Amino acid sequence: MEVLNEWGVNIYKFKLDENDKILDNIMKHMGDIDFNINPKWNCKMSHILSDQHIDKELNILKFITNKIKNCISHIPNFKGLTFGKPPPFKDDLWINVYKKGDYQDVHHHTEPNNIKYSYVYFAKYNHDKDAKLIIGNNKTARGRSCLNTGEILFQLTEEKVIHVQQGDLIIFPSYLLHYVEKQESVGPRITVTGNLYRL
Repeated sequence: MEVLNEWGVNIYKFKLDENDKILDNIMKHMGDIDFNINPKWNCKMSHILSDQHIDKELNILKFITNKIKNCISHIPNFKGLTFGKPPPFKDDLWINVYKKGDYQDVHHHTEPNNIKYSYVYFAKYNHDKDAKLIIGNNKTARGRSCLNTGEILFQLTEEKVIHVQQGDLIIFPSYLLHYVEKQESVGPRITVTGNLYRL
């Protein structure tokens, strides 16, 4: 584990093993569903898979969450957190596929208010070619959260690139502003993302 600290905020970085197994299983489901994001959400992604679209017998998302649980089990900040919302809601976990031209604008994960941490697992990622994950300093950012309106979200005055490799897992406080820059290469850039909740 590596702990990065930016503007007084801890960001946790892990390396998950069995990346080849995870990626192979994700790639098998690439044709299962293809749909557009809500147009009011300021982003563009080519493909999204959530737990409700994955073959339950394969259960690759549960496999990934078990890997994450093993990584964070000894860290006090993550004690008592869960990977999904309380029933009757679905687990909060999804796969993002970025192809050329795709991006995700500045946002945070604060709704509902019991989200404490968010995470990104880089299942398929070329450090030299793929779009970077960028974080911003909340204290100096301008604007307001507008995920449901399609308006400009936040404007960052201070930002940092999170340097990762394929197989890395990043966990950060859910309030931390972040975005994915425009994917310039064909890719695909594939990440698994989700939230940790305090029940």
